[in-house]
Amino acid sequence: MRTATIVDPTRRRRWWAAGIVALSCLATVGAGAAQLRYAFTPGELGEPALTWPEHSGITRVPGRATLLMFVHPRCTCTRASLDELAEVIALDPTAADVILVVDDEDHGPLAPAVALDVPGARIVHEHGEETERFGVATSGEVMLFAAGGERRFVGGITASRGARGSSPGRVALEAALTDPHRATDAAVYGCPLTESAP
Repeated sequence: MRTATIVDPTRRRRWWAAGIVALSCLATVGAGAAQLRYAFTPGELGEPALTWPEHSGITRVPGRATLLMFVHPRCTCTRASLDELAEVIALDPTAADVILVVDDEDHGPLAPAVALDVPGARIVHEHGEETERFGVATSGEVMLFAAGGERRFVGGITASRGARGSSPGRVALEAALTDPHRATDAAVYGCPLTESAP
């Protein structure tokens, strides 16, 4: 004789609900871990020039250091990089001639209001030629050249993608601006300059 098994439908629904909640939690944790890994993975430094490129079309101010920041107008990290640069420059606006190099060909124009937040910055619109001459690969990459054209700093000035606040790169740039004989580099966090940003 067979005995019928009675399954409580309410109990079954609770198990399904618990399973769905558990899977949702796992998916959220996985997505968060992937986002953190992305945020803290540096971009490529490329092959940055050791001295000012001879055929650069960017005009330097004679006898003065030159600071370049290469930016991707659509990179979500650009705002944080510009904010950090503004704070560095505010410490001594006369320390270097500041130039934002923007590739407009594929990426669209940089909002003028954003650039105005960096005291005394000039904007150079280009189509990838300067990015290639200077050997830059990632948005937010900063290069500081001494008055004689020797590179003193290359790298990023944020602690991760889109992060604001002190970072090893920012501290190194500040030191390079005050000590003309110091040369250093730092990791850069941003979008590749050679492809579309997210």
